[in-house]
Amino acid sequence: MELISRSIRIVNEQISLLLLSGVIGIQFYYGAFAYISVVGMLASIVIGIIIYGQITIKVRGEEVLPAKEILKRNWVNYIVVMLIIGVSTLAIIQVIKILSTSAVFLALSQSAIKTLMSIITIYVLPIVFLKKEHMLAIVTGLVFLFQNIRKSIPLILLAGLIFIVEILLGQILVQQGQQSTNVYSLVPTLIVINIVVTYISFLIYTAATLVLIPNSNVYVDQKA
Repeated sequence: MELISRSIRIVNEQISLLLLSGVIGIQFYYGAFAYISVVGMLASIVIGIIIYGQITIKVRGEEVLPAKEILKRNWVNYIVVMLIIGVSTLAIIQVIKILSTSAVFLALSQSAIKTLMSIITIYVLPIVFLKKEHMLAIVTGLVFLFQNIRKSIPLILLAGLIFIVEILLGQILVQQGQQSTNVYSLVPTLIVINIVVTYISFLIYTAATLVLIPNSNVYVDQKA
């Protein structure tokens, strides 16, 4: 499919930053790695904003901007939207935890809820970077998704792929944890999972941006 193949080409242009984000963004809060994980997470957020901005510029055919300028124009809206999405996701997961009596069901439910939120908000982040909005981007993104379900199917399938990857690689992680007493041996697998999920996430963002651009009712001509 042309949409996906074009998205892959665009994302691959950011592969160095993407790999860096995938490596430093792992969540491994154990021992000395706890501090490193916090710093890495913050750094991966900064890198993520830069990648989103560069992808948006590429899709729109604009001149490349310095990373500092991309951050300046987008960080507030990005943080606001991600906080809203993150808090909403955590609230739903907390309800599931209260109702759940099975550890396996809880783990699957958490991954399923995260995937569902990713699907629902497929167009939100692209609109954040296209329109320089936060609250309006959430509303517009949700409306656009439900009005364009058919053309969004490839993106929904990609979001579902993240769920499958997390489950399959998560099983490998569990097996490694059972076979080794050295928790640090899990780090390479965590890095692989994070890189794969990060790549697919940026792929979804790129494809969603390509879908949005021709829709003048959603896309407003704001500089990336």
